[in-house]
Amino acid sequence: MGKTEYVEKIRAALEARGVYDESLDITVEKLAMLYEQFDRVSDVVSKEILITQKSREQDERNLLNPAAPFLSTLAELIRKYNRDLGLMVAKPAGFIAQEKDTRPRSGDNLMSIMERIEQPKVRKYKRA
Repeated sequence: MGKTEYVEKIRAALEARGVYDESLDITVEKLAMLYEQFDRVSDVVSKEILITQKSREQDERNLLNPAAPFLSTLAELIRKYNRDLGLMVAKPAGFIAQEKDTRPRSGDNLMSIMERIEQPKVRKYKRA
């Protein structure tokens, strides 16, 4: 499919949800271009997923098509555009939220100070 066909389908989907506005046309066109690029790349990758390459010693080895990782990048961009336009649910069923920052906070001085400030003071009473 071409870009214009994708634009028509996306507009129809937006109109069906009742969220279409002319101000979204630029975003709709960009999303249509991403869909078109995804089609092109997936056609190339589906024809030849493994590429044979010769080394200096003339040994043949199979490598993954360099365009294959680009497919996942395009799919992620398409998902984000769809979510922003309201065509996709933000969190799929069974989604478990995970903290994005996986660094331990104990080693970060600023974060440890902020945690001490945020927490209310706990007074401990001891018997005399």
